[in-house]
Amino acid sequence: MKSANTPSVPQRMKALIAIAPVPEGVLADPKELCKYIQVRETDVPTLKTGEVLIKVSRGTINPNDLYHAKGVYSATPNVPFPRPLGFEGAGVVVASGGGMIGRFRVGKRVAFYAMGMFGEYVVCDALNLIDIPDSVGFSTAACSVANPMTALAMLNTVKASGSNIMINTAAASALGKLLIRLGKKKGVELICIVRRAEQMEICRQEGAAYVLNSSDPDFDQQLQKVIRDTGCSLAFDCIAGDMPERLLQALPDIGGTVKLYGYMTPGPITLTPQTLFTERHLETFEINAYLSRVNLLSKGLIALSITQGMGKELKSDVQKTFSLDDGVEAFSFYSQNMTAGKVQIVADAELQ
Repeated sequence: MKSANTPSVPQRMKALIAIAPVPEGVLADPKELCKYIQVRETDVPTLKTGEVLIKVSRGTINPNDLYHAKGVYSATPNVPFPRPLGFEGAGVVVASGGGMIGRFRVGKRVAFYAMGMFGEYVVCDALNLIDIPDSVGFSTAACSVANPMTALAMLNTVKASGSNIMINTAAASALGKLLIRLGKKKGVELICIVRRAEQMEICRQEGAAYVLNSSDPDFDQQLQKVIRDTGCSLAFDCIAGDMPERLLQALPDIGGTVKLYGYMTPGPITLTPQTLFTERHLETFEINAYLSRVNLLSKGLIALSITQGMGKELKSDVQKTFSLDDGVEAFSFYSQNMTAGKVQIVADAELQ
């Protein structure tokens, strides 16, 4: 697939907007959800120097989209409501706000991560675009940024710590499965934690050597044993609730670390202070913060790895697509079906 011809840019567009924070429990009911999330007509965004305007083909819903719609996403606390929805997607660059890199990108097919993705047009920093290989379609490219970037950053963090093994929770998710595959390639073993028996087989099919079910009555004992057997000292958790405490209790006294990268359990974390006083650590892991700490070369290498792996080891299954007009239904469906595969919102099905 070659670079698309640059279409003309209108002044108005359709976009999916959260008009107010979505209350807990509303996501499952599209009739209630439409009171908080709506497709509205809005101005096409204006550009600053160094930015580009992208005509969107489609975007992918991720857990952080649910947090953002609820108003609890740690990366967007100061974004006012009504707020645009969507972060990950793919499309064609149709205009540049100035600068050599932006002008060079016009007409290119790109994958990217930028707020307001679930609309017909979105603005993105010209430096944050990932080229789509000619052989890869927009459906694949639109779910080849957030999870691959996060997985690569996690694995780089493990390797930088001098280890070759890590724990990951919610391991049957798209990100979890990707971590297993990439971990094999990079020499990092995964201890996978899931919450249902059927999810254990999903992880085993991806090649995970260690899979535990946190719903088992002896889960904590199983976890302690596998940590002793493997020497693991680093866990990534997206469950929150009491999971960080359970992980910390099982990890080594000196240096055992849990990095929190999500909070699927509503409400505060349950944590006993004594758990930390043995020199265990509870930290956060957020991809934008991670990228802000690494140099331009490291960012470039991650982007190159994503381009090279797009449609190959970085591919994620797409279980269902919705039109932009059906964006509310898409959010509701995804909230109830997060493990079976990616859910995408299509702004322009004809864009090639």
